[in-house]
Amino acid sequence: MSEYINVKIDGSEYTLMGDDAELTKAAAEKVDEKIAELRKNYGDEMSINAMSVLAALNIAEEELKKEAKANEEFKYLIDELNRMSEYLISQMESK
Repeated sequence: MSEYINVKIDGSEYTLMGDDAELTKAAAEKVDEKIAELRKNYGDEMSINAMSVLAALNIAEEELKKEAKANEEFKYLIDELNRMSEYLISQMESK
């Protein structure tokens, strides 16, 4: 069930709706950390809008990298299972 969740990002408070308060708070914390990192590197040279977009892009890129790695690992496991299955079948047929 949706609930109101209060989070703070870059010093501003937001009231959001969500089903999982802990997940929403963790997501907000990640965004806040990314914006703080950008603010540290760029100071006031960049607007909060630009920092928000860059933070979103950084987070999305990290997630896409994790997804690609998980897909590679999954493919490797499937390949290994197929190889093992073929070996077991060949051993059973040779007896």
